[in-house]
Amino acid sequence: MLLQIDPAQVQAEIRHDPVDLIRDGVPSQEAFPHIYGPLNSSAVVRVLPFPPDTDGGFRLLAGL
Repeated sequence: MLLQIDPAQVQAEIRHDPVDLIRDGVPSQEAFPHIYGPLNSSAVVRVLPFPPDTDGGFRLLAGL
């Protein structure tokens, strides 16, 4: 499942931590939000199915 959350409704601390990436073969670093504590269900605004592809990998749905 893929959960869409409203950050303004999250009761736990949210930090934007640096994450190492490789985009188009080029190493880079971006900040991504991480929740430090339990996620309160009232912050979840949408739940979407998120099954793996036939190769076992996951790809974001168009429009996300």
